Amino acid sequence: MTAKTLLSIVEIGGYPDMTPIYTSAGFRIISSNNQRKALKLFRDEKPDVIVSEFIFQPDYRDRYCNVGTLTSQFPIINPEVKLILLYEEEDAPALSRFTRDFAPYHAALPHPVDRNQLAEILDAMS
Repeated sequence: MTAKTLLSIVEIGGYPDMTPIYTSAGFRIISSNNQRKALKLFRDEKPDVIVSEFIFQPDYRDRYCNVGTLTSQFPIINPEVKLILLYEEEDAPALSRFTRDFAPYHAALPHPVDRNQLAEILDAMS
């Protein structure tokens, strides 16, 4: 049986490495530190799960947040992909608007990320 693939996108970081949780849940991990590389990996690898920071970007005219372009490709590349977003508490209203207007997510966890909760979510997917 082939392991499911998880794409980890860490652009800012500042929190513990979640790799042990991903591997413990049985995922093969690919990773990126920016959205352009992440989009290419998504196209090439077609991961089952994406764990990404949600970064609200009100300063940009052409995008709402860091994952907008990536999520717009879900229906084309892999409509079954599960998205887990890690977000700052102050961005919760923006996250709600984003998911209402653009892309739903499977789960969203505020910082500091509850590692046990993340593990439970991933275990249910593997």
